[in-house]
Amino acid sequence: MENKERKAVIYKITSPNNKIYIGQTIDFSQRYRKYKSNGFKGQIKLWNNCQKYNWNPIETIEIIENCLTSELNEREKYWINYFDSYENGLNADLGGNGKCGFKHSDETKNKIRLANIGRKHSEKAKQKISEASKNISNETREKMSEASKKRKHTEETKEKISKANKGMKLSDEQKLKISEANKGNKKRLGKTHSDETKNKISDSKKGNPNTKLAKKIICLNTEITYESQAEASEKLKIKQNNISRVCLKQRKSYKGLVFMFYDEFLKMNKNE
Repeated sequence: MENKERKAVIYKITSPNNKIYIGQTIDFSQRYRKYKSNGFKGQIKLWNNCQKYNWNPIETIEIIENCLTSELNEREKYWINYFDSYENGLNADLGGNGKCGFKHSDETKNKIRLANIGRKHSEKAKQKISEASKNISNETREKMSEASKKRKHTEETKEKISKANKGMKLSDEQKLKISEANKGNKKRLGKTHSDETKNKISDSKKGNPNTKLAKKIICLNTEITYESQAEASEKLKIKQNNISRVCLKQRKSYKGLVFMFYDEFLKMNKNE
């Protein structure tokens, strides 16, 4: 007789604004019907996102792992940590406890964050994610892209970004990794702002205490400079807030990459 435990799955839902929700179930068909009929109001973060962007989870739901029922809680925690879907996604907790809305203390969250830095997927896990991503329709990808373009930082996030901190130097190995990741990126090649746009940007910065958002930064891995965090985010394909946290020394690095405000970099070298 087939072991019923093996019907358990971990699934991933991606919203139009690239927010991720990780869930677990022993009956995927039933869970799919639940989402289709909008029977998930208890998943408050996911529900609110669906209302805001007018979409339904069945548009992007995908199975990312099959596992035993006894493994569900630990595997759910793993994937939530990997996709950072609690802090920067649609999960209401860190998974595996069944307590909707449960919140960890700042100390506990920091321990979990530090433990997860530098964590890598196995080749098997990477392959599963790659195969699952191929099922996203072009229409859904377009919705996600448009929603992401309209995304704005909250005042709280802007305030965090405005605090300057010094960075740190990286090894040659880390520099090589970021160099390889940055090769072949031609998305912004040849693009320039109009004079009108440049003037608007200049005027908006004058007397603004939060201009660190637009300050030039440097990636210490490769010593490549970027005119802003936004440019680095676009070229390196990573979220701007993760770059900001490194620049502000709220975290040492992000996926092995270290960034620093360029003017601070110059001061540091001068002092040396």
